[in-house]
Amino acid sequence: MALTKVTGQVIKNTTDVTVGVLTVTNTLAVGGTVSIGGTLTYEDVTNVDAVGLITARNGIKVGSGITLSSDGDIFTTGISTFGGNSTFSTSGGDDAVVIKGDTFTTLKIQSARDSSDSKAFIQLHASRGSNASPTIIQNGDTVGTINARAYDGNSYASMSDINFEVDGAPGDGDMPGRIVFKTSADGSQSPSERARITSAGVIEIDRGSSADQAVDIKTTATSGATRVRIMESGSDKAELTYSHDNDLLELIGMSGNGISFITNGYGNERLRITSSGELLVGTTTLSPHIRLNQKFGIAYAGNYTGASITNYGGTTAANKPLLDFNRSRGTSLASMTSVASGDGLGHIIFRGADGTNFVDAAAIRGDVDGTPGSDDMPGRLVFETTPDGSTTLTERMRITSSGAVQITGIDDQDNLLVKGAGTGFAVHQDDTDGEVSLRAQDVTGSNNAKHMTFFTQVAGQAASEAMRISNTKKVGIATVSPNAQLHILTTNEAGILIEDSSTGNNAPYLEIIAKRTDANVHQSFSGQLLLSRNRTEQKVSSGLKLGSILFGGNHTNGSKSNIAFPASIAGISTGNFDDVNNMPTALTFYTGFIGRTRLQSNVSSGVERMRISPEGYITKPYQPACTVHQLGSAINTNGEANRTEAVFTTAITNRGSHYNTSNGRFTCPVGGVYHVSAGFLTRKGSATNAYHNVHIYKNGSDTGLKTRDINNANELHITVAGLIDCNAGQYLSVYVSNDGGDFWSDYNYFSVHLVG
Repeated sequence: MALTKVTGQVIKNTTDVTVGVLTVTNTLAVGGTVSIGGTLTYEDVTNVDAVGLITARNGIKVGSGITLSSDGDIFTTGISTFGGNSTFSTSGGDDAVVIKGDTFTTLKIQSARDSSDSKAFIQLHASRGSNASPTIIQNGDTVGTINARAYDGNSYASMSDINFEVDGAPGDGDMPGRIVFKTSADGSQSPSERARITSAGVIEIDRGSSADQAVDIKTTATSGATRVRIMESGSDKAELTYSHDNDLLELIGMSGNGISFITNGYGNERLRITSSGELLVGTTTLSPHIRLNQKFGIAYAGNYTGASITNYGGTTAANKPLLDFNRSRGTSLASMTSVASGDGLGHIIFRGADGTNFVDAAAIRGDVDGTPGSDDMPGRLVFETTPDGSTTLTERMRITSSGAVQITGIDDQDNLLVKGAGTGFAVHQDDTDGEVSLRAQDVTGSNNAKHMTFFTQVAGQAASEAMRISNTKKVGIATVSPNAQLHILTTNEAGILIEDSSTGNNAPYLEIIAKRTDANVHQSFSGQLLLSRNRTEQKVSSGLKLGSILFGGNHTNGSKSNIAFPASIAGISTGNFDDVNNMPTALTFYTGFIGRTRLQSNVSSGVERMRISPEGYITKPYQPACTVHQLGSAINTNGEANRTEAVFTTAITNRGSHYNTSNGRFTCPVGGVYHVSAGFLTRKGSATNAYHNVHIYKNGSDTGLKTRDINNANELHITVAGLIDCNAGQYLSVYVSNDGGDFWSDYNYFSVHLVG
């Protein structure tokens, strides 16, 4: 059916009507159902009373109040009234319903009802699936959003949201929900969560990385109080109050038990202010137990100002008052980071007023004294004072992690002063007698003169004197009667041991310096090391060592007991000491491969290599030297180009066996200057003007030390001699040549010896 034009009012009737083309000028009354199989087209409908769905091609205008445009916009004027359970359905899109106004625009939902639950009501419905076939919502789904937008000059940008979300696993009769509040930060149009109300009723506020206030409570009041209250059934339990009259913020416990502060879960009370005003920290009983995170100041104008820590330990010996300093490199206890060597752990400072400010006068400081690790925290105590005329603390003493006491003094002051009725002080271990003590003692009959004594203790024995500094400034070790500036009384141990344990190249040394302030330069005032023999008060007989200087090293891995001394310098008596004018003594030098242990004082070390006799003669029994002769046969080279190495087969002297009679070579055992000489008897033979040449070679090369002669006689003797500088391991030999006659196998020699 096609309705082309309807003028007037259409009224429902009770009888069904089926027509082809219907033109109604006045009133059409339809009592039954109007069924249209085609398209209902209208050009001018002034009044439509419809119960079902109307689809308009160009829009619908209802009187002067409501206009529905073809694009889906609804424009209303005045008050629009909809019947109960009105439903607006859309096919999708972001803006299903838009209310616009050029002035103040309001969406008003008004309710009137004669009952206690009369209210205006907005419902936001959401499901999964479709409207025709909804499915259960899931945890975290957003059920509805109230979004606020504002025009940014280009478009309407999002500034804040209120999201209604599922906050748990929903089910039949179970729909947990939360409300999430979002705002956009300055420079953004994407709202971020700032707060939420969970399904459990917990209010969570998230300020993110901002350092500003999370919650502001503001009022325009300038007097009275602004309050935040916690109530139970009309009864105040606690109150946070800001007083405008005196700018005071108060936390008030309204019940009779005071105010309690809890950490780490319920039941872990850390601090309480009781109803009577006591401050309890870490305890719920009335006993002082306070721990503070920042500075704690006590100010009082009376005679006594201080803090008292009292412990009621009963009979328990371990109970004691405690002042505890704790330090971490982290930013909080939750982000604890290990301290490092040198970090300060605690500081007690004593200050005095200088008329303007409080100035540091003394301090005690606890520092890390080494590299800490798990269950390893080395520490030291540092004591500081401020000198007169200064405001800067200066370290005076420290106790290190190893227990060493280091004292830094001031000129003309005693670094450590011990006063008392006794004679000194002692170092004790545990509760035993003093193992080490220092005593200042009177010397009887010396006009109250004093000497200093040092006592040590051997296990199982009483403490005994180990060292003394006499009133005459003489030091005695193991003797109570020193008769020299340093007097050491020893048995089988070394009297003086100088040991170098460094990794450097410098060997330990003993330095003796003679220094006088007058003009006397007598030789006896030079530095001296005196070694003397004095046994049983008897004179010295021949062949005794009077003193030795020994040089040695470890012969196996181990301690100093494995040191052997193969080298030494010793003074030896070479006759009986009859008087001061007759004391024959030689100076001997020992080297080699034969050593002795450090306690064998009368055993020669090494092999004697040199001796200076009482008369001043120098003997060197192992000086490298050789003299050899006798060629294996006569030598005839027939020309200078055919030089031949001469091999002497017989050794007259060969100290050290450095000359080899098989190859004619002398190998230098040490680097130095060697004197070399050679002599040959030559025969002319049948040649006239026969040249004979002799060359000294080193390592197979001509040294330039050579000679030649013309033998026009029957026999001629040729010699060559000089000094050659050789390194250890180089060898010396003689090369000869001739162009007539020969070198005799006999009447020849080759000699080498070390000069120095």
